[in-house]
Amino acid sequence: MTLKILFWNCNCAFRKKYNIVQQYDADVCIIAECENPELYDFSGFNYKYIWVGDNKSKGLAVFVKLVFSLEQLNWSGSHLQYYLPVKVNDQVIVAVWAKKPYIEGYYEWQNLNINNIDNNCIIIGDFNSNSCWDHLHGNRNHTAVVEQLNSKGLVSAYHTLSKEQQGSESKNTFYMYRDLKRGFHIDYVFCSEKRIRSYIIEEYKESQQFSDHVPIVLEYEDCHGGVMKQLTGEEHICDEHGKNVATVQDFWMWAYSNLTDNTQRGAYAEYLVSVALGADATTRKDWGPYDVLTPDGIRVEVKASAYIQAWKQSRLSKIIFGIPQTHKYDFDADAFSYDAETLRQSDVYVFCVETCKNPDALNERDLSQWDFYVISTVQINKTLGLQKTVSLSTLLKIGARKVTFCELKAAVLKAYRLGVDKCQ
Repeated sequence: MTLKILFWNCNCAFRKKYNIVQQYDADVCIIAECENPELYDFSGFNYKYIWVGDNKSKGLAVFVKLVFSLEQLNWSGSHLQYYLPVKVNDQVIVAVWAKKPYIEGYYEWQNLNINNIDNNCIIIGDFNSNSCWDHLHGNRNHTAVVEQLNSKGLVSAYHTLSKEQQGSESKNTFYMYRDLKRGFHIDYVFCSEKRIRSYIIEEYKESQQFSDHVPIVLEYEDCHGGVMKQLTGEEHICDEHGKNVATVQDFWMWAYSNLTDNTQRGAYAEYLVSVALGADATTRKDWGPYDVLTPDGIRVEVKASAYIQAWKQSRLSKIIFGIPQTHKYDFDADAFSYDAETLRQSDVYVFCVETCKNPDALNERDLSQWDFYVISTVQINKTLGLQKTVSLSTLLKIGARKVTFCELKAAVLKAYRLGVDKCQ
């Protein structure tokens, strides 16, 4: 998932200027010199917020879209209130507005919180600083701040992409007295280099009449690194006015209550095997090369079948499983790709059967109604070759072991070891 994060020192009266940032459709808007939204009319700006400041007309605000969670973090240096650490979903962002004593105050805050800062953080804002002024600040200077952040795995987005040196910037973010001849580069984003998707500094002519700063915009892969964040079900679904119309749990109940459905049964079986094996993945990955990865690194393919279906039946279904060889897809590459070779990607197969044959007694949540058949992929390849489907009776003939839910973990490990032995 990519987060779009905007920072702008708006030069006060943001309530009259928020249409400027709305055009960016940013997930997070960090605004310096912003009035307290609680005291003014922000009805046209559908974001939740945290604001800090000792002047109701001039503080620091973090706005996020209503679908995101927002939490202020209790880090050290509360007396330095214009350094505001927040968590947006699971992404830590530090909003910065460095007032007097400018970089020296930020340097103090950063050193108080250096153990909280890691390469998952984004630090963004108006630092009121540049390395060309290092000589004015002794050891508490801009270069010292940059070097310390670099040691934590955070780089300046602008300098990384532009290949320019600190103090030699060709683009400015601030124009003193709104004079185009008095431009300086004093607004920055520090973050992990590998997760930067894009970074722009807007042209000043677009915002000159509103502020002496320009907006800066970062597009960034969030801290899950492409892994879907697990929802709790309590998250709200909002209409275009920000009104809660339902929850994610409401959707889940509507869409996934029928565990007899073939699609749901397959996902449910994967979940059961994941629980039995103690796998730590928090969300299902639909198009992964295998279904479950155990803590020991065993790759498991899960298949499910049942006698009773969600539709009206004239007779019980036959137990048949698909076992085709497949391409391995690479979803983590910069461009989607897959291996040309086809093969079975797992180390072990687990075939799950809902054994109940009486529709009135069917209960997918009763695991005594389930049987699990475990066999190594090596054995399937050896005995079935390129065969694309297999029946339950054939599985038993080639050595699949029937186990209960509680026996599943040990059976998978045993099948894996047997497969390894056969390869040696």
